Amino acid sequence: MLPIDFYLITLFAASFISVALAIYAWHSKLPFRYSFIILMAAIACWATGYAFELGSNGIDAKMFWIKIQYFGIVAVPPAWFMLVLQYAGRERWITKMVIAILSIDPIVTIALAWTNEWHKLIWKSAAIIEKGGLSLINFEYGIWAYLRSGYAYILILFTVAILLHIFLNSYRIYRRQAAVLLLFSLIPLAGNALYVFKISLVDLTPFGFLAGSVLLLWSFSKFRLLDIKPLAMATLIESMQDGVVALDRNCRIVEINPAACQIMGVDEEVVGRHVDELKKFHVDLPKLCGVEKETVKEIEVERGGDTLYYEIKISPLKDRYGNLLGYLFVIHDITQRKEALKKMEEALEKEREFKLKTAHYFFNPLCIAKGYLELLKRDCKKEEIDRIIKAIDRVENVVKNIVIKGKIEE
Repeated sequence: MLPIDFYLITLFAASFISVALAIYAWHSKLPFRYSFIILMAAIACWATGYAFELGSNGIDAKMFWIKIQYFGIVAVPPAWFMLVLQYAGRERWITKMVIAILSIDPIVTIALAWTNEWHKLIWKSAAIIEKGGLSLINFEYGIWAYLRSGYAYILILFTVAILLHIFLNSYRIYRRQAAVLLLFSLIPLAGNALYVFKISLVDLTPFGFLAGSVLLLWSFSKFRLLDIKPLAMATLIESMQDGVVALDRNCRIVEINPAACQIMGVDEEVVGRHVDELKKFHVDLPKLCGVEKETVKEIEVERGGDTLYYEIKISPLKDRYGNLLGYLFVIHDITQRKEALKKMEEALEKEREFKLKTAHYFFNPLCIAKGYLELLKRDCKKEEIDRIIKAIDRVENVVKNIVIKGKIEE
């Protein structure tokens, strides 16, 4: 056994890190901050309560702190369950009915823990044992303790299955995130199993949370853990011909599909970096991050002596509560459309020139002829001249309609 000071320092460290992470989540307004804050508060309660249990003398004092721990013990599995569901994009599963069902175990267990002396459903008996300088409680558990332990294990293992699915089916950064969350699940779970099955007399679960919390602290800065959820449509996005780039609210790249990599001349290593990495594709691209409403912009790129044109649609991504999650760039190659439009404009310009030349060649001689006919009216028969002028007017109208309307009509 290690000295008691080691256990106390470790437990208080776990509690401190959990509180720090909860404060960080609150101020950074993470998309699923409420579940995360509840989870961190539960871990802090559990670790702090266990530290005071180990440091207390007498069974009454220890039992008091054990009952305090139950506020954290019962909150960890449902909070972790909801957090993983939200992270995996399965918020639709979190209905009022599901929350009500998840609340049953914490409420019932806390009530039974604080009234255990009357029914013995949580523990039948408790006795102090001295081991390696530590004063520990040895329990004989009641039926409800075993039932709720099984229920908690089922919740945790279900979240492990979800995280494993994300790990196997997501982009690299999400695989890393999922790996961290899997370790956060499994390390305390292993410690708890050692304690439940009497392999360890010390409850290693809170110590497992310390290791998990350190991993979370590291992954917040390394992988931007929980900043944005994995995209459920990853397979669809990969197969799209348009380039797709997803950014978090701090304009860091969290998703980029193969088409975008090819268009921009980058690789998947840009995931996790700032949007400034895309400057080499177009200098104005980073400036588009931060728009408040959907924006469409056309850009021109010189590549290999060719001019390419792209239409970029930038859309802010928000959750159902209106909280900003990030931005989505959809990049569509419009080079062919631009070239077709250019050819069409050239054809229209040629048509216009043709019509102007046609008008010039027809109208000038007709005007001259009409002028001379007006002069001849004085000496010739007026009726015959009028018929000639009328015929010329008809020809003039036909030419005008061909030039102006593109129709052969008077």
